[in-house]
Amino acid sequence: MDRRRRKQMKQDAFVEHTRTFVERFEENPRPWILGAVAVVAVSLLALGIWQVMEFRGRKAADRLARAQAALTAPVVRDEAPRPDDPYRPTFASDEQRLEAALARLDEAEQGPTRGIALLLEGSAALEAGRLDDALAALTDAADELADDPTLAGPARAALATALAAADRLDEAIEIWTGLVEADQEKAPYPRDLALAGLARALETAGRADEARSRWQEIVDLYPNSPMAAEARRALDRLTASAG
Repeated sequence: MDRRRRKQMKQDAFVEHTRTFVERFEENPRPWILGAVAVVAVSLLALGIWQVMEFRGRKAADRLARAQAALTAPVVRDEAPRPDDPYRPTFASDEQRLEAALARLDEAEQGPTRGIALLLEGSAALEAGRLDDALAALTDAADELADDPTLAGPARAALATALAAADRLDEAIEIWTGLVEADQEKAPYPRDLALAGLARALETAGRADEARSRWQEIVDLYPNSPMAAEARRALDRLTASAG
């Protein structure tokens, strides 16, 4: 069959399908109209959902930005503080700054930024010595961010630090050990930092030999790490105490 003949057959088939559609539409247009309306309605619904989700995402990100602004805001002495400024607040004291930041972070915990807000809230509470608040927020943050390839490690590390501060050393050591042994490609938390956290917890727990081994590992494997100087001081301290 030549090309011209095949083309003619396709045109004939298209004309026939078009005629059949027109005849059926004229006989009973309701199903076709309803179908078209349904398609349009579904399209509009999908667009509406996308717009709502985008709006909620922007709103959540804005709340988080306001909270971060409060966390890093300066304390002023020679001018009137601006605690209500959304993006450039200033405060009269560190205590007021912390309270405002925690309040803003509490608002930011709604929506897709919840995990990050919890991590920041827990870290701020830990810095302020509010261990119960820190543990509660960081436990939730570690759960929320467990599948996040970037923030899962920092969330677990922050939780381990809070646990150690609360004298729950066995739990802290377990988390630090997991971070040390984790696949660096899948859980890219810096191994030298994890080793330092583990060594500190082991030393605090009185497990001096294990702590010495971990500090030595930092010196041997990561001599240029920011943790190397602390590791050398710790080794000198442990050697002196052993002697």
